Amino acid sequence: MTIEEKLDVVYKLRLLYNSGEELQELIGMKTRGNNSLSRKGGKSDFLKRAVFHELVYKCSEEDGLDLEAVLEEYATVTELIEKYRSVMASKAWKKNAMAHCGRLMEMLVFNGESKADAPVELRRFCDSLDAENTLQLALAVLILLEALPRKMSTRQGDAHNMRTKYEQVAEFFEKLCERNVLYERIPRLYLLQQALEDNGKALTRIRLIRLTCDVIGNLSILATADQVALNGRWEEWNQLWPDLDGCWLGEKHSQKTPDFWEVEELRNGYRFIHYLRKNGEEGILHQQHFTFTFHQNTESYVCILHPKSIDCWLNGKKLDEEDVTYQYFTLDNLEHPKEIFFDPFIYEVAWFQTKKLKRTELGLAELTKGIYKIIDDFEEYAYQFELCLEAITPQYIYIKDSLLGVNHCVSVEKYGLENCTLGDAIGIITRGQKRYLAFDNQMVYIELEQP
Repeated sequence: MTIEEKLDVVYKLRLLYNSGEELQELIGMKTRGNNSLSRKGGKSDFLKRAVFHELVYKCSEEDGLDLEAVLEEYATVTELIEKYRSVMASKAWKKNAMAHCGRLMEMLVFNGESKADAPVELRRFCDSLDAENTLQLALAVLILLEALPRKMSTRQGDAHNMRTKYEQVAEFFEKLCERNVLYERIPRLYLLQQALEDNGKALTRIRLIRLTCDVIGNLSILATADQVALNGRWEEWNQLWPDLDGCWLGEKHSQKTPDFWEVEELRNGYRFIHYLRKNGEEGILHQQHFTFTFHQNTESYVCILHPKSIDCWLNGKKLDEEDVTYQYFTLDNLEHPKEIFFDPFIYEVAWFQTKKLKRTELGLAELTKGIYKIIDDFEEYAYQFELCLEAITPQYIYIKDSLLGVNHCVSVEKYGLENCTLGDAIGIITRGQKRYLAFDNQMVYIELEQP
């Protein structure tokens, strides 16, 4: 596309602003007319490129998208839709657009269903899309749901009813999640729904595209236990392992109101144990433990799991948003930090309200001096995990059971354990009276029969 065409498309699609007037105010000149930016022979090429460069920068900084890539993929998707226009523009298709988009996601993201019973045009459309390109998939879904214009040369004018469009897209993904993912509501869908409550930022089309990209990317790694395991393997590569072992003081800690943490490094993360006093109980402390994993890619964040999440994993239930929180974190030193700062960005939960922890040289014995009783608030979620991997072969994985004096033989093919390695957390979990063969990295748990 020429620079004039790019500016014209940005204006017509109302991507960054919901009205032409807003865009006009930003650039300080008319967007239409004989001497407009989108007309050849109008303003100078230098000025046109400067304006477009500013729009690209704004799109990248505020919405995290490459505007040039958005225009390129928008052109690709609209050309494909036009190719199958005879079907995709029909009233019958539009009436069932949500169902058709659901099938599209199942075929391209979840890879769980055969394409055989899908409409032939949808199958051909899916075959033409790049399943690895989340931006392309996001645009396809949004255009087919009519949350975005079907043509880049649209004459729809200003973008109206954007709140309704956001709600429609959120509803689509909510229904999709009910049957396809391990979470009740995936983290990035939470951000899409949160956008509806954010009165400080406009509900624009470009923002909707970015949020939809995030949701689809999230779905592709949280769809099944196998996909979570594959993502988990990738997450291990960008997982951080600062030296956190020891005791830390919370921001409210004092002699009268103890508020401190003991941290222990584990195989797959860290155990953070919180000690606090409730209701002024003298000589008594309450204990609560959580699992932390620290990560860094484009952002530094920590995933914090409530111990009751173990019930979800062991029993094949969906993880509720009350069981997990994602927080931005800052360390004053990446190797041996003395302070940790937290700031929630997905799922604010009542059970973790800590904003700052400060390392102390005091040990647990000193911090609990004068305490005669410690109550474990999460005793009902307690379990033991014994690492007892014996061997891995192409066909089977062997786990040594010291209690029964046998080796359990687990089929690699049956349970999708092809990605297991000798360094994985593999063993036996004992929870109450039940015991499970556990492949923690793969999130596969097999209940053992009672002896």
